[in-house]
Amino acid sequence: MMRDAPAKHRFACSVMVEDRELLVPAPEEFAPFDLLCKAMTAARARTGNNVRRIESQRPQKILGTLAIEKGLRSPRRYLTADEDVRLVPEQMHHIALMRPVELVVKYLEGNPLPDARLEWAGVFIASDEDEVEQAFADSEPPAHDDWVPDNLPKGNEKRYVNIALKRLKEIASEMGMEPISRRPGDGSGPPLARLAGRLGAVLENVGGDGAGRRRGSGGSGGGRPSRARASRPVFQRLEAGDAGRIAVFLTEVTQDALRSGAKLIASASVAVEGTTLGSVDDTVGRPDVLSVRWLDGNAETVGDTIDLGGREGRFEIRVRVPEDCAVTADADVIPEAGT
Repeated sequence: MMRDAPAKHRFACSVMVEDRELLVPAPEEFAPFDLLCKAMTAARARTGNNVRRIESQRPQKILGTLAIEKGLRSPRRYLTADEDVRLVPEQMHHIALMRPVELVVKYLEGNPLPDARLEWAGVFIASDEDEVEQAFADSEPPAHDDWVPDNLPKGNEKRYVNIALKRLKEIASEMGMEPISRRPGDGSGPPLARLAGRLGAVLENVGGDGAGRRRGSGGSGGGRPSRARASRPVFQRLEAGDAGRIAVFLTEVTQDALRSGAKLIASASVAVEGTTLGSVDDTVGRPDVLSVRWLDGNAETVGDTIDLGGREGRFEIRVRVPEDCAVTADADVIPEAGT
């Protein structure tokens, strides 16, 4: 069903309910199969951002090609409300195992990325070298839904399947251990807005007679926070626009008792290899915050900053996504001067 599938592997699928045909979306446009399609294309071509050969050293033999793709976790579109029959995970973290005929034998589960806004998918295609392909074929049970090394007699064939499965399981497990942090030594610090907000949080309870309004203590705020703040932006969806792919995030602003939050400033970073980068080089595009919109009213601004004027509630952040990258967003509320 993939658009770039070789002719010998391509098939058309239609679903009929009585006399009505249901639209079957292209897998490239249906999460999380879009990531699997990217990985499949890379594995076929044996080239891409994260493509590696799985090999045996003794005897020396290429066992297959593994490709892994990462991206923003898109909301799922389910065909049924029954959660017990859903086969697609909320956060993809699997490798599709297949022989050169390119039919999935099984999905090998790994660890999800620690940032739930991101997910990954991999495709492993066994080598078409006769001895290797036959080893994987002979390891399959009658249902053709697994690779079982114990189905093979002792020898190279059993060793090939054992080595491949062991290495694939290691890689799948390591995926969830990647840190979510900025690249060390890149020379970039947090944006000024974020730094100002965090300094305010540190200093708000420090005594002194300096200029500025003193905040009282106690419960006079009616349960409101001691300072205006924005929740961590949550990814909602991807859209296609004139500027390319656009990621839409949602954050919620809560004002303090004095409604001192004056501006909401949004920022975006590229997430590459499970790491959020504060700055990127010329080989990776830069994500731009295109607009910020107040969903509980009519206020909207072009760019990364919107004047709050005491407003709170839900705000939508739209970010242009560079090619072949995932992005994350952040949001900070900046108080009025002197508060």
